[in-house]
Amino acid sequence: MQSPSIEIHAVIQMAHSSTSPDIQKAAINKYFTSNAGLRHPLYAIESGPLSRESVLGIYQSRLVISHSLFAIQAYALSVSAVAKQSFMKLMEPLIRTMSRYTLRMKDGFHYICMQEDFVHPDDMAALLLPPFTPVVKCFLSLNAIMSIVWGKWAQVFGIWRAPPGVDHVHSQDIATKPAKPRPGENKLRQKERRELARSIKRSAPLTPPEQDESGLIGDEVYHADFDIFEREPFFIDPEDGIANWIRTPEKAIDRPLRTNGKRFSDDLRGMTPYASFAVPAEELADN
Repeated sequence: MQSPSIEIHAVIQMAHSSTSPDIQKAAINKYFTSNAGLRHPLYAIESGPLSRESVLGIYQSRLVISHSLFAIQAYALSVSAVAKQSFMKLMEPLIRTMSRYTLRMKDGFHYICMQEDFVHPDDMAALLLPPFTPVVKCFLSLNAIMSIVWGKWAQVFGIWRAPPGVDHVHSQDIATKPAKPRPGENKLRQKERRELARSIKRSAPLTPPEQDESGLIGDEVYHADFDIFEREPFFIDPEDGIANWIRTPEKAIDRPLRTNGKRFSDDLRGMTPYASFAVPAEELADN
């Protein structure tokens, strides 16, 4: 297989539900390695020389028991299949199995070298011996009750016993293991931090323009939401100097310093230092 995620559907269809034994044998000989292995709740084939012939025999016997697989869904290389047993027409249960395929790459192609099937015990009983399915389910329920009784009995002696009155746990009290960074994530973050620092150094300092006779001045006001600049008039108090712009505390508008915002995301842009912008003259005139 050159693209396993795409071709795996057709491979499983030919190996499991082919209408001809010749197609099934050709598919297994083509897509399985010569030393392929198979693990199942009822049988196991260890990987070894010419073990593919044993795998083929298992596949052939499966078509005798389950005559069709009519619903196959593949997630990556984990395959879910639904089967019918065929030797008892009066009772045809639907069996859901999960299979995991291990691939090996050789000469640029992917081959199946190991298959593992996961089936619930009651599903296996429904496939092989349907009349005994209720017995198996009762055994599973009884085993669950025995496990619960065993745990309660151990708690009498103080083994793994929770104190009385505990009904919930705060999230901050849970000791969680820190998430392991993905490959290359740390280097990517370091690169973004370096580019952010360089961008801030290259940015021109934010200084107000000179005041004209009317007391109204114009400057470029940054809008982070649209990444554009607009010109709005506002006042500057000559007594406090041009560095301190007139603004009331309740009308303070804090904006980040101008950076090369197109190169960084919003979360990195929020890490930039903040500067206080003046309130437009129209709002001051209303007060």
